[in-house]
Amino acid sequence: MFIESAAVQGMWQHFAAIFGLCLCDTGSLTHMRNAAKYRGVPFSTDGIILEVQRHLRTLYAARTLTSTQWKGDLHQATVMGFIFRQQVPLAPSIVRWHVPSPSWFKLNTDGSSLGNPGLVGAAGIIRDSKGHVYLAYQFALGTGTSVLAELTAVWRGMEPALTHGLAPLVVEVDATTVISLLKSRASGKWEVQHLIMRIVCLQQLLVADVQHVLERRMVQLTILRRKLLLYS
Repeated sequence: MFIESAAVQGMWQHFAAIFGLCLCDTGSLTHMRNAAKYRGVPFSTDGIILEVQRHLRTLYAARTLTSTQWKGDLHQATVMGFIFRQQVPLAPSIVRWHVPSPSWFKLNTDGSSLGNPGLVGAAGIIRDSKGHVYLAYQFALGTGTSVLAELTAVWRGMEPALTHGLAPLVVEVDATTVISLLKSRASGKWEVQHLIMRIVCLQQLLVADVQHVLERRMVQLTILRRKLLLYS
């Protein structure tokens, strides 16, 4: 029936003229065949074509159809009333780590949680003005919040920096919440009060400047931190 039926062949020819291919929607064919057999609905080429178009409109309304599925035939989709937002290719962006000023050190930290609260991890790296690595670390911190993870990552980096005399120090974090808490000297929630106080004290001892940096500049730390959370 799906091959030799005159009605089906008419449907094939109709869509072949549109798309350049013989297309067959077996779901619509089965539906029309059952309607003809059990309800007496005529099994015709026009009926099958309308059923296929109705099915396509249903998929479009449900946002199941995408422009990718109409690649090469977007003009036909437009004729059928399907409008897709044009996908603009993203321009590549250059991401690089900027060295600190001569005689300064830079600490980059990152922390996050799988869920909030959830499993948390922290990572960090200290480099000098020539890019030489002096310290790299990562920790699994159990269960907590993303703010706890970010603050812990900063504290765990500043402590050894003080011990080894890695000062003055620039600290870069990708969490604006951390910047706000430290600049306002706010106590925050009880679970992070001790971290904020420790970091503020270390800032003074290390002549540390805490700055915000875009997350895409923290690629190495993000990879370390995600691996840590996945395998902890």
